[in-house]
Amino acid sequence: RVGLSNNRIGSEGVAFLAQALKFNRTVVTLDLSGNQIGVDGFQDLATSLKINKTLEILYLNGNMIGHKGSESFTEVLEINQSLKEVNLGVNAISDGGAIAIAAGLTSNTTLTQLDIKGNGISDEGIASLAKAVSFNRKIKTLTLGGNEIRDQGALSIGEALTINTSLVEVDFKGNYIRDRGAMALVEALEKRPNITSFDLEDNIIQDQAITSRIEKLKLNRA
Repeated sequence: RVGLSNNRIGSEGVAFLAQALKFNRTVVTLDLSGNQIGVDGFQDLATSLKINKTLEILYLNGNMIGHKGSESFTEVLEINQSLKEVNLGVNAISDGGAIAIAAGLTSNTTLTQLDIKGNGISDEGIASLAKAVSFNRKIKTLTLGGNEIRDQGALSIGEALTINTSLVEVDFKGNYIRDRGAMALVEALEKRPNITSFDLEDNIIQDQAITSRIEKLKLNRA
């Protein structure tokens, strides 16, 4: 495990690391969270990830990647055959980044955990992710908390949950989901007993009947 979080490595420092990563065959976990690598740094890293064959866990949360940087992750997900867990939380990737990730996730066969919390992703980006998740058979944990998901996005994800068979943990905490979207998610979750962990806290759910069903689901899967 290589832990380099919060070291202000920046784009230039990551460029050197990326070169080394191309040919490294021993590092399994790499933590670069909070290093201000930006768009250029992420693009350099993405180039290396298309070559590297051993890295399994990658933390890149809090690196100011933006939607432009995250677009280079499409090919990583399409080509890389070793990554299993990726954290891209709090990177301002927005809908453009979510759409790019979705494009790669559709054909990816190794990723089991994806964390994209706090990225300003709205219903447009979620719709693309939902479509990708519908056909992905490897993803087990999807963290979407702290975004800008509203009812339409919740409806999209709800539909995806009725098709996908691999997810066991989903996080919608801290979005803008109201009763209509929450109901769609609850109905989908009730049909998916293998989803053992979910979080709908800090949304805008006001219907007591829906909150009661949520609590019942939690108790049944505790």
